[in-house]
Amino acid sequence: MISTPVTYNDTIKEKVDSFNSIAHSEKRGTYWNNKDDLELEIVKKHIKEHYIHNQNYTCPYCQQRIVVEHNAVWDIEHIIPKSSHPQFLFEPQNLCVSCKDCNGEKLNKNVLVRPNAVRFPRDSTGYIFVHPHFDKYNDH
Repeated sequence: MISTPVTYNDTIKEKVDSFNSIAHSEKRGTYWNNKDDLELEIVKKHIKEHYIHNQNYTCPYCQQRIVVEHNAVWDIEHIIPKSSHPQFLFEPQNLCVSCKDCNGEKLNKNVLVRPNAVRFPRDSTGYIFVHPHFDKYNDH
């Protein structure tokens, strides 16, 4: 299954655009961790809910399906790590949800053929693993 990217509307888009307008040199992946920013928490909830349903409660890495009433078993996954590439923090094709085990295993590992890429790679040839938006897991 190839995931459909999240879309941003209204106040969510304003919050994302606000981050994206920050100078590249000033962007930090730690922006994501600000639990006191209620607008950011709304954006994160929107992203998580989109991918949980879009991915049919299935982790794109291990293919484990976890259907629960709460969202705590899922982590929002930055496919290209936010620590190394904060400019892709809200890039829809850089986001998905993964199970806690897979997210913990992947952490900040490089996933790029060219680790110093400045532009977001928009097809599977830019990645060293199966990408949830560009590849079908069963084809690999």
